[in-house]
Amino acid sequence: MAILQISRIQHRRGTSDNLPQLSAAELGWSVDNRKLYIGNGTLAEGAPAIGNTEILTEFSDLLNTSQSYTYKGEAVGYTHTTGTSVSSPIERTLQRKFDDFVNVRDFGAVGDGTTDDTAAINRALFQLYCREVNEEVRRTLYVPAGIYKITGDVIKIPTYAKIIGEGADSTIFKQTDSGEDYVFKLADSLQQTDASIATNAAVRPQFIEVSGCTFYNSTTKQVGLLSSAQHVHFDDVKFQGNLTLPTTVTDAMANIHIESTAVLITEHITFDNCYFTNNTFGIEIDYNCRNIVVQNSYFDELFKGAKIGESLTGSAPQDEGPRGFKITGSYFDRIANIAIHTYSAVKHVVSAYNYFHEVGNTYNGAGNQTAPVIYYVDAGNYSIGDQFERNDTDDLSQPRINVDNISNYAMVADNSVQYGAHRQEAGLAVTLSDNQSTTSTGITLSDSKYTHGAIIDYSIVRGTTYRTGTLRIGHGTSVGYSDDFSEDSATGVTLTVTFASNTSTINYATTSTGSSATMKYSIRYLY
Repeated sequence: MAILQISRIQHRRGTSDNLPQLSAAELGWSVDNRKLYIGNGTLAEGAPAIGNTEILTEFSDLLNTSQSYTYKGEAVGYTHTTGTSVSSPIERTLQRKFDDFVNVRDFGAVGDGTTDDTAAINRALFQLYCREVNEEVRRTLYVPAGIYKITGDVIKIPTYAKIIGEGADSTIFKQTDSGEDYVFKLADSLQQTDASIATNAAVRPQFIEVSGCTFYNSTTKQVGLLSSAQHVHFDDVKFQGNLTLPTTVTDAMANIHIESTAVLITEHITFDNCYFTNNTFGIEIDYNCRNIVVQNSYFDELFKGAKIGESLTGSAPQDEGPRGFKITGSYFDRIANIAIHTYSAVKHVVSAYNYFHEVGNTYNGAGNQTAPVIYYVDAGNYSIGDQFERNDTDDLSQPRINVDNISNYAMVADNSVQYGAHRQEAGLAVTLSDNQSTTSTGITLSDSKYTHGAIIDYSIVRGTTYRTGTLRIGHGTSVGYSDDFSEDSATGVTLTVTFASNTSTINYATTSTGSSATMKYSIRYLY
């Protein structure tokens, strides 16, 4: 460019409120706020506007230099209309835009595994959800990947909180203080916990969402306490204790402990895609509560998976235990004792479509079973479509499902339907060959399983003849049986029962007609 004038550089200084119009290229220094300005010059000299222009320094307010934000998107050839028209877009300040989503590190949390982050996390939770009752101030709290050390206190998750991490084993809250029993507790709208919940006109813990993180207690204590809460959702959350393959209840700790008061019943709690590991119990409930749902989750390295109602007292809030407790689509692996255990007075617990691997054998594999997989002590509970790795031999000494001979309903996917002590096995079929003397059908009833006998419902089809009958068998030191049947015409089939080595064998004989017969049957017995 052409040099119009060479002159000595001059500048002015003073406080910001006394800064005058600077001459062209003249510098002005505001000593109070440490900002630097340069004069624009005149319009005749080519300046676009008369005034002073701030020169950016470390003390400049960058947000004020670019105040507004308008969504534009990245689509080529398309203009986004954010307002009433293209010419009147919605503009928001950058400050408001940045405040839409809050990072816990904005409140001082570090996440390096060494710094004590307890106060910073609780401060963030209080400021976002407890400081004001106005819904407009609530924001999602984002917790970046890292290990957030907790000591001297617990994380107090208040009413309306929404916490999002970067995934289990990425965002980790680690309790390191052996003097604290938990990593976190649900809190009310004033961040009060335990017996103080809902006092001082506070709103009970409710409408809380937590996702994408791990709560880890490194001190062999419990992990999370849910007390007097409702409408709480955990998604992709790992609850981890500090026990390796626990085999006793010496340290009766739970990853999740659920409590209620007589007035504030804990209800509508969901665990979705969660992980319960390295503790005595995955979930422990000894209080009245309603609609606790665990789905698509994983239980591993626990003494018991879910222990429900062992310490009920008979009076509120511990007289009934949970109602509507459901575990579905989940995986139980390396559970030393019982995967799902309900006690006296507990009803309406449902286990459905879960898979049970290495359960009830103290981590010692097949042939070492010491406990049932599922154990319902009182009536009114269900097992539907559950799948078990436990084989038939191990089931004889410790059943897959112990319904305690009362009115609990169980449907074992590959075995039988069970209601109380009554079992109904699946329908099967055998072929009865033509022109046979006494021959085994292959159906046997061992006394170790079919104690003292069973009832076999059957049908026989041979050519165009049909039979429907019931074969009743009683055995002990010998066998007695009866065959009660009806047929449209003679099928030429005779059924008999022999007994040897504590086992009844069902045999058949057939006349010579040129046709074999098909026998379909189902066995029912009292377990």
